[in-house]
Amino acid sequence: MNRLLVVDEHPVVRDGLRCMFSHTGEFEVKAEAGSGSDAVNVLRDMADEVDLVLFDIHLPEGDGLDALKRIVREWPSLPVLVFTRLPESEYATRVMRAGARGYLRKHVSSEELVSALRSVAQGESVAPPDAQEVTAVAGRKGPVSHADLSDREFEVLRLLAAGTTQVAIAKRLGVSVKTINTYRARILRKLNFTSNAQAIAYAVRSGLLSEPVAEAGAAGVEH
Repeated sequence: MNRLLVVDEHPVVRDGLRCMFSHTGEFEVKAEAGSGSDAVNVLRDMADEVDLVLFDIHLPEGDGLDALKRIVREWPSLPVLVFTRLPESEYATRVMRAGARGYLRKHVSSEELVSALRSVAQGESVAPPDAQEVTAVAGRKGPVSHADLSDREFEVLRLLAAGTTQVAIAKRLGVSVKTINTYRARILRKLNFTSNAQAIAYAVRSGLLSEPVAEAGAAGVEH
């Protein structure tokens, strides 16, 4: 029996997964967490009782990717399958680079989820065709895109494009406004833009706002 830590912000989703896995005879939900920090704390208490982590990086504290990296760093032998509604085009490359064993969208069937977990438990990597393509493309040289941004720069770009002020972004990420301005400058340089307006237009064209961003407010366009 493979013991799971399920990380998802929605209790009803965790309850549904627990019920579903109870009928498989292969997997048991051993622990749950509703945020990235909770997941890390759970593992610190009972990592030896968990065989796999089923992880939705879309979390209320916005710490999904950071928590994933911490888990991979602190428990490198513990496989993580990211199970999320976030699109592969934005996140698949990042979670695979961060050390996840697989990436699966929540539109799959229960049979597909169980099959993916089974594969991960056997040491295999799992990703849908689109995610495999994105990961492969990320390793090749080509036109500059948001795939070339660091995770923090990518998040700052999404927040700016959502209309969040630099002051609000700094508060959300726990850094200074000066640091956010530094990230903004790096984003413009890496994307070969000269203004926030160009970066924001690019983010919209690229579909980077397909998921809602919390704490959005009116943001001025800086040049």
